[in-house]
Order: sequence, then structure tokens, then C-alpha cells
Amino acid sequence: MDTSIGQRIKAMRIKKGLSQEELANMSKLSLRTIQRVENGKTEPRGFTLKRLSEVLEIPMDRLMATVLHEDRGMLVILNLSPMAFLIFPLLGILAPFVFWTLYRHKINGVDEQGKSILNFQLTLNIVALIILLNLATGWPYPILRLLPFNKGIIGNAEFMLLFLFLFYYVFNLATIGWNVFRIFKDKAIVYRPAIPLIK
Repeated sequence: MDTSIGQRIKAMRIKKGLSQEELANMSKLSLRTIQRVENGKTEPRGFTLKRLSEVLEIPMDRLMATVLHEDRGMLVILNLSPMAFLIFPLLGILAPFVFWTLYRHKINGVDEQGKSILNFQLTLNIVALIILLNLATGWPYPILRLLPFNKGIIGNAEFMLLFLFLFYYVFNLATIGWNVFRIFKDKAIVYRPAIPLIK
């Protein structure tokens, strides 16, 4: 299996029976560009990638597909990234999203774990938002009545708000910590509850 986009382009060029000069002429790229791409000295982007894709008759995403590398350190960083919620809750979604976007096609496990983390964080934030709206609108707290508290405590919006924030932070931190521990033990991560919003 090819280990770089340059090697993949070279293999496809040879398979089509083209020389470097012929590929350069057909793609309207310079011979030097073709040589640099195939030698791994530059990675094709934008117009170059589009022209090579068209001439070699292969979709750009397949042309760009790379062999996924093993990197447990990056998986640990990915799983720790939601801790950014300690600064601001939405950062718990944004930070893993950035890591997932940057590394999902480069490092083995990032795509799958990133989706699990994002689905968990999105679910947690949606539930927290629903409960906060429930408190803010002065409803009779139908969701909160499911919790094992007496009516007097449920009627205390300030107490419930404090409880929700504590639960959100403690549960989130515990889940993140548990999954980082599981990575070091070479076990599958488990983020629950999680609505499969990102598939």
C-alpha cells in the first residue's frame, strides 16, 4: 500500500502508461512540479491536485487518502481536548472538533474516537441547555421532577442550577479521565450517553 500521495500518484501514472512528461503536458503542470510531487518534496494542493485527479481519472479524496499512522499520544491529546470546557462549555466541543478535523485522515483511531467524543459533548451540552431553559422559563420543572429530591429542593432554582453545574463538570471530567485511562490500557473508549449526531 502506498505510504504517500506522491507514491500513489506515481503508481497511478505508471498504471495508465504515462511518463512524467506526458502527465505534465496533459495536466498543464510543469515537469518539475510532477517530479517534486512524486519524490515527496511537495504535496499537491488546490489546482495541482485537481488537475492530477482529472488526468489520472481518480476522485480527489481517494487520491489524498493516506495510510493512517499509529500515535497513542495524539489519541490522548484528542481525549483530553474536551477539558477546554473548563474555560468555556462550548470549547469542550470546539477543541476536539479541531483535532478531529486536522488528524482524522492521518492518525488511526482519531476519526472514530473524535466522533464519539463530539457526540458525547454535544449530547451533554444539549441536555444541560434544555434543563437550564427549563429553569429559566419558570416551568414546574417536569424534567427535574425525575430526580430523587423532595419538592422543596426541586422548587429551589438556585440549588438546582448549582447541582446541574456541578454534575456537568464532575461527570464530564470523570468521563474524560476514565477514557484517557482506557487508552493507556489499550481498551476501547466509552462515551455515554451520546446521541449519534455525527456519523
